[in-house]
Amino acid sequence: VFSEIASADVYAARIIEKFRTVLATLHTHTHARQVVADASRDTMMDVIKAWATSIVEWAAKSPGEFIYYVLLCLSPFFLISAFLSWKLAKHIEAEEKRKKQRSKKKANVAETRRAKAD
Repeated sequence: VFSEIASADVYAARIIEKFRTVLATLHTHTHARQVVADASRDTMMDVIKAWATSIVEWAAKSPGEFIYYVLLCLSPFFLISAFLSWKLAKHIEAEEKRKKQRSKKKANVAETRRAKAD
């Protein structure tokens, strides 16, 4: 019985040691990820600034080509916007038609009730 308890204690000690090792590794990796994230953030800002500068230079050198490509890229969004506007207009018309029918129905019911009351 004593040997079983001793082996269980050794097993528990090994598990605790592995857990401590894993925690230390996680802490190291978290710190390393933070350092990499900080470095990549600076690099990303530099990349974005360089990209924006090249876009502005391109627009200044050939404005016609720039506008052509901007409109070419935005045209699908214009088409989607037009389609959704059309659907919204149809929905509003249908809702107005339903409201008009309901008001006519209410007026007819009210008129019928008045006629029955007389």
